[in-house]
Amino acid sequence: MDGQSTTGTPAGPFRRLAAMCYDLLLLVALWFVATFAMLPLTGGEAILASSQGLLGQIYHALLLLLALAYFGLCWTRGGQTLGMKAWRIRLETMDGRPLRWGDALIRFTIGAVCLWLAVLGLWCLRAPGWTWRDLAGAARHREDRAREDARHRLRQQHVPDRLPARGAERHGRLAHLARHR
Repeated sequence: MDGQSTTGTPAGPFRRLAAMCYDLLLLVALWFVATFAMLPLTGGEAILASSQGLLGQIYHALLLLLALAYFGLCWTRGGQTLGMKAWRIRLETMDGRPLRWGDALIRFTIGAVCLWLAVLGLWCLRAPGWTWRDLAGAARHREDRAREDARHRLRQQHVPDRLPARGAERHGRLAHLARHR
């Protein structure tokens, strides 16, 4: 450790979210470098498991290992990623020591599962009118067309059949239509 006091208050959700955003930017940059290094092996083609076979699977495993290496090294060698340093957050065990690799692996795995569940939940929102809560509660979202149709009918009742000539002249294109009725 660097001698700083670790008896501070727990970091709030805004600071942790901001640190995660910083770390995500750095992780995406690492993934860009890894992708750039793999592109000559595919002839510049997109690296997909469906089109590249084993190489695509190796590529996805490499991205996952890069993320684990980044977070694991930062958490076990001082308790801070670059995003955590920027927001003055330190990760440590309950007794104030840095995490061990086993702890870092558990933390990374649980974080990856939570992220996967969040993405899956957002994916379920894309289906028209269905979310996890809807499926669990046997409910669905529907548009309230009756109210919208009533408003449309009300507007149609108040539109005059013809525009007054003077008012139509003010509206340029409508003036042309009013003259040729």
